[in-house]
Formats: sequence, C-alpha cells, structure tokens
Amino acid sequence: EILRYLVYESVDEIGEDKWIAFKEPSEFMDECNITVYKEGQAPPEVLEEINKGEIPTEIKAQQRAMVAMAEKESARKEMIRDKETFGNVVNTLYEDELATLNTVKRDRRTIEEIQNMIEKQNKRQKT
Repeated sequence: EILRYLVYESVDEIGEDKWIAFKEPSEFMDECNITVYKEGQAPPEVLEEINKGEIPTEIKAQQRAMVAMAEKESARKEMIRDKETFGNVVNTLYEDELATLNTVKRDRRTIEEIQNMIEKQNKRQKT
C-alpha cells in the first residue's frame, strides 16, 4: 500500500497530473503491477475503473445513511407494534381485575391555610 502511494505520487509529480497510474490485478497477493499511461493512451477499461473508484465513497456514505434510516424506521415500527400487542394481551388477561386507583386527590391543607386563602380572595373581590 505504501509503495502504491509512492508510485502514484511520483506519477502525479512527473506527469504533471496528465499521466495515469493504475494497479492491475494479479494472480498473487504479494505481487503488484502498476502501469503508467500517458494522457490519451489509457484503455477505456482503465478509465472506467479509475472513475468508478472515485465515486463510491460518496455513494457508500449515502447508502449507509439510507440503510441506517430504514433500520431506525423499521425498529420504531416494530417497537410500536410490540407495544400494541403487549397492551392487547394485558387488556385481555386482566380485563375484569383492573381498577383505577388514586383518581381522587385529598386536600392536604390545614384549616388555617384554607381560611387565609378565602380571606385573601374576599379582599381581592372587594377592591
């Protein structure tokens, strides 16, 4: 990988961005063939492969974002569906046994506090 970088940088410097360096596929892992083409001499397959190599990073990022959004959406829908089914199961199991508790709140004020509040309201109404 380092050798490839060095060769590509050298080709860019010497060829003044008019030469094209292309790593050709080889049979072995430890073998590397890099061909340098002058401007206008590169075969169409090489140009297509080079142009193909520039685009995927942007496209891959967009695809990853789309996949992530789709996964979040499906997870959200699944969670909603699970809540609905759980609620339905609970309702059918405990239909007769469920009772609402603590709906009537008690007044925790003292008699003095209530009388003071009533006096303040009366004074406000008079003025």
